Amino acid sequence: MLIVKNITKSFHHKRILKHVSFEIGQGEHVALLGPNGAGKTTLLKILAGIVRPLAGTAELLGEKLFTENSSHRRHLVFWGHSALFYPALTGYENISLFLALRDEKVSSDAIREHLKTFHLEGSENDPVRTYSAGMLQRLTMIKLALSSWQLGLIDEPTTGLDIEGLEFLKSLSEQWKQERKTLLFSTHDADWVRERADRILLIDQGKVAFDTREVKTIDIQAVMQGNF
Repeated sequence: MLIVKNITKSFHHKRILKHVSFEIGQGEHVALLGPNGAGKTTLLKILAGIVRPLAGTAELLGEKLFTENSSHRRHLVFWGHSALFYPALTGYENISLFLALRDEKVSSDAIREHLKTFHLEGSENDPVRTYSAGMLQRLTMIKLALSSWQLGLIDEPTTGLDIEGLEFLKSLSEQWKQERKTLLFSTHDADWVRERADRILLIDQGKVAFDTREVKTIDIQAVMQGNF
């Protein structure tokens, strides 16, 4: 599904990622762990095409990333740590625009039904600048639920979610697993990793320091602190 080789990136003459390499198979849900500043968000943005690497290559479903050809982007979706919406547009308008830009054929009724399902009914015609952090996370979940993709690049999905929001996310994660959609997600939530991840990649000092599928038997909190 995804092959990453020797990804390297620097900011302000400081090396953030150093020859990061790994592969992810179709349907895997992989937790990308590491301390603050380890480069997790940078790596996700590089794979999403938002940031260019200094060096390295990657392929998604056999298509090369980091080229002028952007056709591979139809296979992926990015859920950033910050909400990626137009503040002046309503929730409904933001979803409609997102789907139109991806050339997704989704009816107005389907959009409104999802807004209702995710308990945003009554707010769908309000500008998203009035939404709480949790509401923005739910709106993002609707984008992913209504669009077609194979690889989800997700940065801290549980942030800002209440118990109900976490249940919505859990349900979506289970659905994506059944559909064999692939996830690479960063998080500091050890419980979420234990429940939802098939595999752990730890980024430390700019490199892949730890890679395991023994998610159920290891001390995830210790791994997050670099003790492995």
